Amino acid sequence: MRRVILSGVLLAAVVTAGQAQVGYEPRKSPYREITKGKSLTLMVGYFGGSGGSLGVGPHNGPTVGGRFDLRAAGTIQFGFGFAVADLERFIIRPTLDSVPVLETIGPIPQQVLMFDFTAQINLTGGKSWKRLAPYFAATIGLALGEDSPLNTGDFVFGNKIYLTPTLGTRVMLSQTFHLRLEARAQFWKLSFPPAFTVTSSAGQWVVSPWLQAGLGVSF
Repeated sequence: MRRVILSGVLLAAVVTAGQAQVGYEPRKSPYREITKGKSLTLMVGYFGGSGGSLGVGPHNGPTVGGRFDLRAAGTIQFGFGFAVADLERFIIRPTLDSVPVLETIGPIPQQVLMFDFTAQINLTGGKSWKRLAPYFAATIGLALGEDSPLNTGDFVFGNKIYLTPTLGTRVMLSQTFHLRLEARAQFWKLSFPPAFTVTSSAGQWVVSPWLQAGLGVSF
């Protein structure tokens, strides 16, 4: 019986030692702990897209903003962000002809303010791999469209709820500083006035690509 117990202890020790040798020595490992769980990031980017089938949705222009991130666990973190987007859009209005058609004017400037909440899944957990910390995120936000005096048409962008899946990565320059690179696909629904139904439906979901880069400070 004592031999069985001793054999079991030795086997457990061998297995544990063998497991410890699997992978890399700590100083040679490509993985590094991300020790700080909060960060502030200044973001700049470009918001693309076509503005929908009629081009009246905001699109094509630079963005600038910021975000605060809080890591709840190694894999999960939450972000609160804002952005100012200087975009453009077209004006569509029906002619006064006996058979009305829609004429296109523009583009005109369209500024949009965006505030959002993000749930992020860190694909390498609480570590970076060769200084990269890739992630997938889902965002819900509120877009506030500025009412432009140049808008002589019937369509007003107004305020919109948007949904945004995101793929990105942080590049860990150090435990304090990092770069953030991400690609977003922003969804919001445009509602058209009755006159627009001459050539279009009463509404349309529009998706716009949004590329961003930023410099973050962790603490």
